[in-house]
Amino acid sequence: MVPPAYAVADLGWTREHYESCLDALSVADLVSHDEETNEIYVCRWFQTSPPTNAKHAAGVASNIYKLDSRKVSEKAEAEFLETEWGAEFVGNPSVASR
Repeated sequence: MVPPAYAVADLGWTREHYESCLDALSVADLVSHDEETNEIYVCRWFQTSPPTNAKHAAGVASNIYKLDSRKVSEKAEAEFLETEWGAEFVGNPSVASR
């Protein structure tokens, strides 16, 4: 979650500029963003940073399941499932306890 006031202060931007940039990133399918929960997911994150083992996948899944935004969590989970360990963990969660 990135509260807009925090992002604006950190970036030194106006709220309007921040929201305009976030909208542009969303339209370009670079991020999935929910303005109600302020949650942001970087699209295709798992293509360059996939889970590297079953326990890592369990931790990632746990964080995805904690998201409040259905829109953001569905996007993150769909891309997580495209990874080797994501698919393995969701298909068989006990793999993380080995």
